[in-house]
Amino acid sequence: MITSKDGSSSKRKKGASEGYTRLFLTVGSMDKVKKKDIIHFLVSKANIRESDIQGIDIKRKFTFVNINDKAVKKVMRHCQKEKLNGRKVEIEQANSR
Repeated sequence: MITSKDGSSSKRKKGASEGYTRLFLTVGSMDKVKKKDIIHFLVSKANIRESDIQGIDIKRKFTFVNINDKAVKKVMRHCQKEKLNGRKVEIEQANSR
């Protein structure tokens, strides 16, 4: 639980923090990708800084990545349908829960 300044509490939400957008990538641990692979892919293809990448959450068939709002367009434009570990990656904005 997180307690705010006004004393109310709430459960921590999964997702991106302010200033970041959570993206969904169609590549995961079954494709043998690691965090360093995701970082290298995004930095080299989209020409963004490593500091533009905030959390990476790799699941079996997909990955969530939090990207600085200012870098999202570059990632969507330059990384969409590019290959990572031999798999074509589809990217879309993740749904918030």
